[in-house]
Amino acid sequence: MDWDRVESSLGFPLPRGYKRFIEVYGPGDFDNYILVASPCEAEYSDGISEFWKEKRESFIELRDVVSLPSWVSAPEDTLLPWAGTPDGDAYFWRIDRQLSPDYWDVVLCDGELNKWYKYKGGMTRLLLSVFSGESDLDFFSGLPPVGHSCFTSIYE
Repeated sequence: MDWDRVESSLGFPLPRGYKRFIEVYGPGDFDNYILVASPCEAEYSDGISEFWKEKRESFIELRDVVSLPSWVSAPEDTLLPWAGTPDGDAYFWRIDRQLSPDYWDVVLCDGELNKWYKYKGGMTRLLLSVFSGESDLDFFSGLPPVGHSCFTSIYE
């Protein structure tokens, strides 16, 4: 993976945990529910760059219609999606150029843009909390019981 090219295309670096995850497992899904995006469209049709463009356009179109939490400002510029669900939920990093990407919050949003949740801890820590049973947020209701989840890479 040419991370320099990917990050140059985005205009900022990505969290190391995400890059390591993609290097080890590749893009894919947890139980056909949490779909982790790839950074390159050539490898996966829902690449993170394309995913971000789609979400940016949605935020711009809806900015005067949808009520956002006070801690979300200019979502088209500060929320970078890294995963989604078939229900339309989206999982973002909250870009803070003052911080290392490894310290960006994770933001979860339902498909209707009604429910928002901010998680401090990053992508890999969030996934660990979900699959260990620590997190019981509605955003993960489509997953099987703890201990029965499986990740499927698109490369399998």
